[in-house]
Amino acid sequence: MEAVPLIRTSSVGGSKRSLLSKSGFGQTESKTVLWKTFIVRSLFLLLTILCSVSVGWFFAGGKFIVEFPQTSPFIVSRTKDLPSPVQLEDGKKAPELVQEQVILNENDKSDGIDYDATPEHCVRQKDRLYFLKTHKTASSVIENILYRYGLRTDKTFAFPSNGALIFNYRKPFAKKMMLPLPDRSRPDILQQHTRYSKEVADLFPKSDSYRITILRDPGTLFPSLFKYFPRNPPFKQAKTVENFVSSPEKYSRAGGADFVTRNSMTFQMGFDNFLKTLPSDDEMAEIISAVDNEFDLVLLSEYLPQSLILLRHLLCMTWSDIATMSKNISQRKHFEEDTKEKIRRWQNVDTRVYEAANMTFWRKVKEFGEEKMTAEMAILEKMNTENAEKCVKGYRPVKELAVEFRDYEPPGLTIEGIELKEGYTDVCYNIALSPFSLAIDILDKQCQSSSFLRKYMHMEDRPKRFGTDCQND
Repeated sequence: MEAVPLIRTSSVGGSKRSLLSKSGFGQTESKTVLWKTFIVRSLFLLLTILCSVSVGWFFAGGKFIVEFPQTSPFIVSRTKDLPSPVQLEDGKKAPELVQEQVILNENDKSDGIDYDATPEHCVRQKDRLYFLKTHKTASSVIENILYRYGLRTDKTFAFPSNGALIFNYRKPFAKKMMLPLPDRSRPDILQQHTRYSKEVADLFPKSDSYRITILRDPGTLFPSLFKYFPRNPPFKQAKTVENFVSSPEKYSRAGGADFVTRNSMTFQMGFDNFLKTLPSDDEMAEIISAVDNEFDLVLLSEYLPQSLILLRHLLCMTWSDIATMSKNISQRKHFEEDTKEKIRRWQNVDTRVYEAANMTFWRKVKEFGEEKMTAEMAILEKMNTENAEKCVKGYRPVKELAVEFRDYEPPGLTIEGIELKEGYTDVCYNIALSPFSLAIDILDKQCQSSSFLRKYMHMEDRPKRFGTDCQND
């Protein structure tokens, strides 16, 4: 029998000839045959309609969209094919697997992403963290993220013994610099400006702690340092970046040259800054190897979105944990590439360290998956755009903002902060807060005195958000 194209059966009343007539039955059917044909065709049409409705019902999530539109998010938890729990040493309990939830609702702004979810199947192997906060490398962005992450996950933080915000970062870190926690336990997180040392390694061993830092291309880092540390004698004498790089050895002979004069990132990592000497090939190899071995993740300022996504997966953070908005904004001068190259030659060790870290960084991105990285960067950008639209009224000099939003403003500079709209979210509020305010909140939460910071920042009357039942003041 000749096959009949299926598409012809979908036309109803289009052709007066019966399809059966093509099969040789003739054109003088009895009424009985006609009735049987009519019944078969009707049943086939009815079956087709029922199938169509069933398919539509299935893809609508079990509801008839036309009659009953979905009005609330439909949350799907991905629970299949989870890996086995990781076996830990010393009988420690294996960390729980965190399952990412996906919101399937076309009206939801997140387009299928729950911003409060952690990466699917994420297992955080370590619970403690040391962040080497380097100067003028977007490290304050990471500091804010870690403050918010620590508050959400109930982590304890290390603070200087005098209750201030910053450790003495010109000297190698020592445990005696810390303010003891009430129960004398080790802090979960140390993230202020410090200088790396053996005591850091002892306090945050790689067996239970992640160590991370952030670097920046010395060609653009040095002008920021020059502007931020105007009282550094070589900078003060040179007056401009261009003057300095034209003869850096001459200006560096000025008495009292600070560590920011040369190789500041290397210095903060615990090495010499080689102000008046050059490292040998062996010393250079040792420094690069040490940075690679001592730190689990080196973030790059120039590639902050990629850095934050790698950090999110390392610490099993939520999307909201790594949300950012522009703050601490100041005017920047553009420098010619020739000037930047002179800077890189002067910042010789930092340049080599940065180049090595850059290679390692992109290897990690490749291992993560370049397509996956691109997709997650799009999610991060969308979330940050939504937060800015919902929360940011504008940017104003920090001295014009409410006291809790006033960040440090170096002499001679104007720094702008976030002015929030009415109806801002908690995430936006905590991003906009100054590090002083967040440190006060955490000190209060840890039942440690925040009196020094409150007095320093004129926030004596700021209500406690945490630790209202503590007896520490």
